[in-house]
Amino acid sequence: LGDEPEAFDLSPDGKTIYVSNEDEGAASFIDVASGKKQQSVKIGKEPEGVKTSPDGKLVAYPQSGAPFVLDPPGRAVQGDRVPPDFRPLAFSPDGMLVAGRIASTTPSALFVCWRETGDCWGLGGDSWPVWLRDSRRVLFSKDNEIWVADTRERRSRPAVSKVSGDLHSRF
Repeated sequence: LGDEPEAFDLSPDGKTIYVSNEDEGAASFIDVASGKKQQSVKIGKEPEGVKTSPDGKLVAYPQSGAPFVLDPPGRAVQGDRVPPDFRPLAFSPDGMLVAGRIASTTPSALFVCWRETGDCWGLGGDSWPVWLRDSRRVLFSKDNEIWVADTRERRSRPAVSKVSGDLHSRF
């Protein structure tokens, strides 16, 4: 796997595990059937996660500075216009939007960014986002409530009222 595998994600076809190796500053591709490393690619400074696009054409590694994006053969991809210090957490099902955190904001807040334009909308949430199948709405937690954000209307509202205790520990 490499030194200190920070996170991993599975390709949509289930054949490859993508690993971020924080200490090495590298991305590893692991063949599921054999359990062997197919390759390792140096990607920069301390990748802190990994997220695969729904179509499997992009693998994003959040790290200091802009995220490093690879295609499955391991080549660097240009073209995503997300802000520096953006940490992708979840692609929309159609792959056009990505929800994540911008680490340079205080506190680190949840944003939705349009990949083609780089336009971002701050949600102010404090959780890992979950996209609905319509690629338009995303769920997130904020103030111990579950919220839904509509990316077309750019409006968010509580979807589930206050819950007792820490929302994160319930899931």
